[in-house]
Amino acid sequence: MLMAAALLISTNAGAQYVAQIGNTGYASLQDAVNAVPAGGTATIELLEDITLSAPVVIPQVKTAATDAEKVVNREMQHITLNLAGNNIASAGSYTGSAIILLKGELNITGIGTISRNDATSNSWKGSWDNFSAATILVCGADGNKNDATKDLSKQEWSILTIGEKVVVEGYGKSSDSKKGGYGIGIQNFNASSFPASLDAYVYKANLGYQTYYTTTDNPLWWGGSSSGAAFGVKVIIAGKVKAHQRGINIVGTINQSAKEVEGATARKYTAYPYYDHYYPYIKIEKTATVECVKDGLTSGNGGIYGGGWAVIDILGTVKGQTGVFLKGGDLVVNGGTVQSTSESGTAGTDANYGGEVSGNAIFIGSASNYAGATNVSVEGGATIEAGEAGAAIVDKVATNIASEATVEHVTIKDGTLDGGLAVTTATGDHTTIINATIDGDFEIVEYNAQGEKTGSTVIDSPSEMEQFLPNNATATGDEPDYSVTSPEEGTIKVEPNTAKLVTLNAYGLATYSFVNADGKTRELPSGVKAYVATGALDEGGEVLKLTQVTNGNIPQGVGVILYGEDMENAEITLPLSTGDAATIAENTNKLVAASAWTTQPAVSGIYTATTEEMQAKASLTLYVLVGNELYKYTGNQMKVNKAYLQLPAQNNAPKRIQMVFNETQAVENVETTIEAVKFMENGQIYIRRGENIYNVQGQIVK
Repeated sequence: MLMAAALLISTNAGAQYVAQIGNTGYASLQDAVNAVPAGGTATIELLEDITLSAPVVIPQVKTAATDAEKVVNREMQHITLNLAGNNIASAGSYTGSAIILLKGELNITGIGTISRNDATSNSWKGSWDNFSAATILVCGADGNKNDATKDLSKQEWSILTIGEKVVVEGYGKSSDSKKGGYGIGIQNFNASSFPASLDAYVYKANLGYQTYYTTTDNPLWWGGSSSGAAFGVKVIIAGKVKAHQRGINIVGTINQSAKEVEGATARKYTAYPYYDHYYPYIKIEKTATVECVKDGLTSGNGGIYGGGWAVIDILGTVKGQTGVFLKGGDLVVNGGTVQSTSESGTAGTDANYGGEVSGNAIFIGSASNYAGATNVSVEGGATIEAGEAGAAIVDKVATNIASEATVEHVTIKDGTLDGGLAVTTATGDHTTIINATIDGDFEIVEYNAQGEKTGSTVIDSPSEMEQFLPNNATATGDEPDYSVTSPEEGTIKVEPNTAKLVTLNAYGLATYSFVNADGKTRELPSGVKAYVATGALDEGGEVLKLTQVTNGNIPQGVGVILYGEDMENAEITLPLSTGDAATIAENTNKLVAASAWTTQPAVSGIYTATTEEMQAKASLTLYVLVGNELYKYTGNQMKVNKAYLQLPAQNNAPKRIQMVFNETQAVENVETTIEAVKFMENGQIYIRRGENIYNVQGQIVK
């Protein structure tokens, strides 16, 4: 029975098969692909090594097609290609990739290698780099902002998965200093972008794009027939990609970014798609390696060339003379490694895109016709390792582009930069360092109009780093709270203090809030309780009922009042925790986190609201903690990590509000009948209550 199950069923007696679907054999891999109906699912098993003389196209539409049959209207094929210990190679001189995924899902599994190489000539590498040079080409759809019925931006289009034991190779002529192969290419796609040289394999008229996109009647998202987006592309790599010039090539004509469409500067959601539209997404799994193996190349040689805008997650390893060369996109290195393998001693240059390229692990540059809008985050203990003549991360924006196309933010949440960090003066304010070991100089560089370096500031000591951090890290909204050390010469280590220090006032009270702790909470120390203002004011509007937080730790973004009985003027610590956050019904807490005070980043631990923001707050009544009561506040500044009471505006709003803690007065106030008077002296605010004068922290000063 087992032997019978392995037999192939065919009407062609004596035919030699290279692939099978179930018990049916096929003479070519393309024949097997063509046997999978639109919308169908099948597993194709390779039976022997094969050498291609033309690209395998998914789906193939060589003959005249009706509108319903055109690629743009076809349902996706869902194909698993099991290499089963066999390899796919390519004859040298034909034009085109080994596999072209126009639309559909291709999951490559088993053990084996897919290669596109020519050791003797580069005749197969035409002017269209991806179409001709990439071993596997993945095409995306474009958007249409004027006609929702023809908008392909919110759907999956081409999905490629490379299994753990699959190798994709792209080799060019070994003696050519610039031309080489790409492993995987990602391409935006419309009728005019399809090279005529590939008409032999897929007639462009049968794609159907010309019906959807014209530059006059139906403009693309970006507004041109040879540029735009590549919506719906998803590439997941668990195996190995190895190439001479670029492991993964994201073509630069994908110049539509989330910033233009959605105004986004950070990932919008926690799972793919990260934005409202299906931007190209590339994930390098922990088991994966993407590698550019040929030295001596210039012009973007690297593990990943991000010429076009895409969302990239690196959990595995990416390396090349330049690890990642980014001209736009959203890159997160989460626990992975990005490495420059350059040993040349001199960084390669690419004048068009901002200068020194090779030798750097991550190089960020751009030009006027590229997407820009770049965010880079290093987290999860990632390692970014420079070559001999570069830095771990270099942010250098070319001089010929507008400021809006520059880097949005470089954030080092948790990682090691082996080789230092270099940013331009223009983007230094957009660099956040939270938890990092920087082995090498941290350099802020100035350039002239010709792109020549004219000066720099090197931060190479803990004291200099401490001065830098408040001006940059406070953009996260939380008060700077770091430990900066130099564990060895030439190395700076920045670590967040996991336990936040808070000082209770003379009544054992303090307001508190925090933000941006990556989903963590703050744990209350013994003897300290936290309260939220979910209760109601009394009829006179002068007594507020507070509710104790008893079902978890303090969540981020929530304002609370802390109370420690018999802990007057005590310093307490609130350590970060992964414990459950307290459950607080949405829109019920009247205590607002200080981070909501203004849209402006804090400076030196103070939020300062703009005139417009203060005008908006005029429709509210705001109170801050003074002593053991809440006092009406009309100023424009708020300390970070504090909280304030926000109530609807009302006529004759009380100047002060007493607090009742769970129906019981938790803070005894023997002076409730004594009027408190607020005054300013030498620029400081004080409260006179009876014979005593208090500062705003509730401490008696006179």
